[in-house]
Amino acid sequence: YRFCKMIKTLRTKITVSLLLLIIMLVAATVMSVIDFRKIGNSVDSVLKNNYQSIESAKKILDALEREDSGILLWMIGDTTSGRETVLNSQSIIDEEIKRIEKNITEHGEENHVSIIRQLYADYHSSIENILKNRKNIDNAREIYETKTTLLFFKTKRAIDELMLLNQDQM
Repeated sequence: YRFCKMIKTLRTKITVSLLLLIIMLVAATVMSVIDFRKIGNSVDSVLKNNYQSIESAKKILDALEREDSGILLWMIGDTTSGRETVLNSQSIIDEEIKRIEKNITEHGEENHVSIIRQLYADYHSSIENILKNRKNIDNAREIYETKTTLLFFKTKRAIDELMLLNQDQM
């Protein structure tokens, strides 16, 4: 009789132990699924933010190219179209820089954006100096060749570096 009771008790203990083990495994599985979803959402968010920064940088590059084309148009005599192109491009660049500033996610990105903002301000200031020299086209060409072109390429390089920073994190 004692032997049968001991077997039932042992069987009960083993069954309870197995049930507890199963419950712990189910709980661990649920917690793992929740953690994986959180990680997935974080990765998705970072990728989305980096993609947005890259797209904004591309728009800035395009607008910078158009602004440069606009000043060249102005210098060859199409002053109305040239000035309009410069102003439209400036608006796009300012808007996209603000968009990038609201979307900083990577280490060092804020510094890159600050450099781009400063280089573009210098570049655009040079463009404005050219536009002010409408009566002295030779002086405007000299400003373009000695200062504006250099600032244009520095600004492009800084934008490219920002794009690479975001692409490397994807």
